[in-house]
Amino acid sequence: ARDWSRTAVGHPDSWPAELRNTVALMLGSRFPMFVAWGKELTFLYNAAYVYLLDNKHPAALGSPLPQVWPELWPQVRPLIESTFSGQATIGEDVTRIIRSNGRDEPRTFTLSYSPVRAADGVVAGAFCVIRETTARTRLEQRQAFQLRLSDALRTLTDPGQIMTVTAELLGTHLNASRVLSGDYDCDQQLLTLHSNFTLAPAVPLVGTFPAASFGIENFKSAENGATWVCDDMANDLRTSAGNVFPAFDALGIRSAIAVPHHRNGSVISQLFVNDSKPRAWRPDEVQLVEDVADRMWNAVERARAEVALVHADRRKD
Repeated sequence: ARDWSRTAVGHPDSWPAELRNTVALMLGSRFPMFVAWGKELTFLYNAAYVYLLDNKHPAALGSPLPQVWPELWPQVRPLIESTFSGQATIGEDVTRIIRSNGRDEPRTFTLSYSPVRAADGVVAGAFCVIRETTARTRLEQRQAFQLRLSDALRTLTDPGQIMTVTAELLGTHLNASRVLSGDYDCDQQLLTLHSNFTLAPAVPLVGTFPAASFGIENFKSAENGATWVCDDMANDLRTSAGNVFPAFDALGIRSAIAVPHHRNGSVISQLFVNDSKPRAWRPDEVQLVEDVADRMWNAVERARAEVALVHADRRKD
């Protein structure tokens, strides 16, 4: 359907054999691939590559590479120039910011660039084969974070310090605007917030508030033992109605995860992760916050029990 006469490479009937063969190789592969052809770096790619383009497809097909990826061009340009000089290049676990499902997120890839030579031996194009490694690198990063958390909690005996250190490590790992803990008084339906980690422009959120001021749906989820996840307060029916969103917005909270902690069937506390912008929380991120909350509260309960035991022994003395 593309009017190739309006592109730098012209109609496919006029393409040199080297370009036709490269395109045929791409179309027959299930790996994401692209070729940047000629001085204009005309961008051609296969169906497996389309998911990386998001809404850039199909306009990207036949367009100059720098025009398709202006945000990545400073990183890609040296690789293209090296390839056109005749050097094959490979980069492992290279991070690229890719827009997907309406959000920008870091993804990692192994990229293999190879020169494509014309009949006279001159490099006429750069051919790239891509393998996404995001799942593996995220798993490795998550495992490394969990080791850091275990090492940090192992030496801590003060409940407040346990919560503060956990908030800092989790907030840094997730690049969240704020991570904090809250204790519930279910009789009075009050929530006392403490142990904040914050990244500017977010400010620490400390004090006692009516639980309902953070949304009745959040409070209901906590009572039911369910994690509450919101990607965008402004567009979520649970928070956009009434005065709930303005209250969150005033606190710099646009998206959030809240994991409850129960004792004897009643919610006694929550671990909150906030972001100051809309954020499509990934399932692995939600699971990580739930795991961290469980480990943190277990460590806090042990520390409190040890403190209570020491006080009891002192009273006996």
